[in-house]
Amino acid sequence: MAIPKEILSIERPKGTIVRNSFGIYSVVKRSSKYVNGKAIPYNIAVIGRIENGKYIALKEPKYMKNNKKVVTTIKDYGNVAIFQKHGKNIYEQLQKHFDELTTKKIYLISLIRCAYPKATNRDLKFYYETSFLSELFKNVGLSESMMPDFFERVGRDYAKIENFMVDRINQFKKSIQIIDGTLKSYNSDDSVFSKWTRKGKIKGSKDFTLLYTYDLKTKEPIYGRPYAGNMLDCTIFEDYLENIAKNDELIVGDKGYWNSKIIKKIEEHKKMRYLFPIKRSSKLISANNLMDNLIPLMIKDRNLLGKITNIGNKYYYTIKDLDIEANERKVLFKMSQKKNNFEFQKFNDETINLGTIIFESNSKLSLEDVYTIYSQRWEIEEMFRFYKNILELPKTGVHSEYSLYTTEFINYISLIISMRVKNELTRLNLAEKYSYNQIINYLKSFKKQSSNGVDWRNTKLLNYIEKLAEILAI
Repeated sequence: MAIPKEILSIERPKGTIVRNSFGIYSVVKRSSKYVNGKAIPYNIAVIGRIENGKYIALKEPKYMKNNKKVVTTIKDYGNVAIFQKHGKNIYEQLQKHFDELTTKKIYLISLIRCAYPKATNRDLKFYYETSFLSELFKNVGLSESMMPDFFERVGRDYAKIENFMVDRINQFKKSIQIIDGTLKSYNSDDSVFSKWTRKGKIKGSKDFTLLYTYDLKTKEPIYGRPYAGNMLDCTIFEDYLENIAKNDELIVGDKGYWNSKIIKKIEEHKKMRYLFPIKRSSKLISANNLMDNLIPLMIKDRNLLGKITNIGNKYYYTIKDLDIEANERKVLFKMSQKKNNFEFQKFNDETINLGTIIFESNSKLSLEDVYTIYSQRWEIEEMFRFYKNILELPKTGVHSEYSLYTTEFINYISLIISMRVKNELTRLNLAEKYSYNQIINYLKSFKKQSSNGVDWRNTKLLNYIEKLAEILAI
């Protein structure tokens, strides 16, 4: 039966055809195979239908009888088992907020992102089927054609994502939390998030801003949310304070968050503590002699000076790193030589604040603790950058901003699990011998094999990989 032109003109996934069955217009995914040099098309699955003038995706594809499922009897085990071991309670927490199928998909995609960091949306189904995840979680559809609808649907009900994160905030009460924002490339003509930024114009790409908070001790992410790329840091932080932040935690931020409006907002949370660096150009420094009479700090392998200044209900922590100061002086000296305008007194005045960072806080801390808190911040950011572009943004048409919420939530789950694995590697002293990436790659050679698809046995391993698996108890 002929399909009306108005039905065929409705936007639907590529590589599909429309079938008419008594007025029901089914959308069928197709492919082709070569027989004697000729491409022979065949149907894979019904993936949706045309209804009320638009394409509606099915939750799960209905596979056609002519599509024989490829059977995999040797599957990756070690590299997924290590992440599954540390993600079990995340799965349980997801179940409190999402239905079972959505929970499985979010969790499985997150695990795949951990075990196969370079995988994109089109690879999800492949890695699911060729890893032991398909034995642990049976019959979960992760085909590329189904991802746009799934990502949009989860993102539209953002309250569930936020409630999951609020539960984690409550788990980390009274903790020291690192808060920061970063720009991520995202080019879209119809998304409220995709905006030109100063850095974006240089690299030729639009961005969105991602706010995130981490626990200092475990380095696990606690909260994360995307915002428009051109939104100011202080505006984003104000939204976090008004709608998300709880009391009792110590918030550690960057210079972009330090201004009178933000400090006032924090002070309204009577039990909230903060630790922010102030700008080197701040008049507070000279007005209160924050650079005078510094004393040595006893921190191993570091050459540091510092002091604490109490002004009213605020504390100022001055820390000067003599090694950083020396390097910065050399750079400034070489620059002035190139300009042929070196004047010692001017040079001396300009270098007095080099190698120095001064923090403002409403909480009494030791200088050693302040230095440790801020130095560990960079280790957390290094891991964050590793996963910064972990998940390909799916093409979802005019509602792509909803997909962005889901994308970043999956990144967030992946990073929680990855940090737990990294912490275990450190605890077991494995990080001293191997890098994080080395261990995950080694574990990929630990596979399971079956002769009947039911009973699975370990494949033969190299001795050092077998020992590694024993240490990790997988």
